[in-house]
Amino acid sequence: YWPAEPRFCHGDFHLGHTLLDGDLNITGVLDWTEGMVADCSVDAAILYGCFGRTVLDAFTDEYRRAGGEAHARFGDHVVERWAAVS
Repeated sequence: YWPAEPRFCHGDFHLGHTLLDGDLNITGVLDWTEGMVADCSVDAAILYGCFGRTVLDAFTDEYRRAGGEAHARFGDHVVERWAAVS
């Protein structure tokens, strides 16, 4: 269930690289030095590692609602990515 096509991703996405407003909405993302065209599960793996599957699934749903593309087994893919690096 790895995606067939890579996408542009941040490469080091975590809370320390985000700007938030008073309602905790992300208003910006900092430090794009590791930005790349690759498997974007790398950007969601830290989210899963810190907060678990429920938060990952909610994030993925919101991402799709906002117009992002995540393949059908993205959550499973992220879990496997996290297992490979942890």
